[in-house]
Amino acid sequence: MQHQDALHRKLPERIFHAVCFEGIATAILAPTAAWLMQRSVVEMGGLTIILATTAMLWNIIYNFGFDRSGPFSGSNARQKCARYMHWGSNAGLL
Repeated sequence: MQHQDALHRKLPERIFHAVCFEGIATAILAPTAAWLMQRSVVEMGGLTIILATTAMLWNIIYNFGFDRSGPFSGSNARQKCARYMHWGSNAGLL
């Protein structure tokens, strides 16, 4: 039941989840990066926000297209497709 709900999420819900995830990640990573690199939190926070926003937008666009590309039946087909999705998403960020 939960799996079916995940397949039918609307774009605003996906954006909300992505923003929340990236917000939490930024709150954790900005001070950590500032401490490790001996830089100000503002500098590292800005960099983290830029990187997180880029990754978030790409992820939303990529997943939206992937979800619309069609249903995938069978666990093997789904796993194989998920592997291609993973590589495609990372290649797109590069």
